[in-house]
Amino acid sequence: MFAYVLGQFITSCLVGVFAFTVLMVFKVPGALMLALLAALFDIVPILGFFCSGVPAVLLALSVSSSAAFWVAILYAIYHAIENYFIVPKVYGNRLRLSTLSSAFGSLNLWGRRRSALTPMTIDAR
Repeated sequence: MFAYVLGQFITSCLVGVFAFTVLMVFKVPGALMLALLAALFDIVPILGFFCSGVPAVLLALSVSSSAAFWVAILYAIYHAIENYFIVPKVYGNRLRLSTLSSAFGSLNLWGRRRSALTPMTIDAR
């Protein structure tokens, strides 16, 4: 359980730093609060991305429409990178799972009801 929480903490910190950097580059007001919001909502699967991205894009609109566009694009790119590369690597290392099995787990091919059936093999280290 501690390994999972530590993995979640790491991914939340990464998204917070990323969000803060992007928002500061585009001079979006409230960059620190929006980055903290992104780190907090990173805990919530799927909806967390939208709950943190929408306020960031709306505040970026106060700077310019191109800033809002790039904030939205960069948030979406980071979200994809996090889901397919960062999460499998971090959780795989923390929970001692192979990268392939944690990637299958993050894909959740089986749906919510059958997510417990997602193939997971513990790496014997």
